[in-house]
Amino acid sequence: MRPKAMTASPTSKQIAIVGAGICGLCTALGLAKQGHQVTVYERDDPLPDGGPDEIFFEWLRRGASQFRHPHAFLAAMSNLLTEQFPDLIENFWQAGARKVPFQEMLPPELSQSYTPAPEDEALWLMMCRRATMEMVLRRYALQQPNL
Repeated sequence: MRPKAMTASPTSKQIAIVGAGICGLCTALGLAKQGHQVTVYERDDPLPDGGPDEIFFEWLRRGASQFRHPHAFLAAMSNLLTEQFPDLIENFWQAGARKVPFQEMLPPELSQSYTPAPEDEALWLMMCRRATMEMVLRRYALQQPNL
C-alpha cells in the first residue's frame, strides 16, 4: 500500500522524468517532497526481488553503463540526503553502504600530520555499488507519496 499523496497546492505541477537512474530518482524524490505529482519513465527492466548481491548479478540495466562499478555520493549530496531524507540514508546503511570520513581518504604522508577541524565532520562520502544505490533509491521511491 502506497502512502497517501500530499494535497496538491495551487503551485504543484505534474512532472515527468525520463530515466530511473540515480539522477532521475533523486530529482523525483526532491520534487515529490515539494508536493509535485511526479511520474518516472524507465526503459530498462524493473527492479528484481532480492538483496544487494542478487541485484548486482541479476538486474539487467542496459541503460547504465557503470551499473556494476563502485559509486560514491560526495559530501554535499551525502549531507543533503542525511538532512532531507534521513530514512533513505538509513536504508543505504542497512543495504551495506559505507560512510568514509575525510580523514580516511588522506594519503599516509598527509594523514600523519592532519589535525581535524570541526567542519571536517561534514566531509564524508557514502560508498557502495551503483546497483545497491539504485536498488535502495527505487525501493524508497516506490513508497513515497506523489511519486
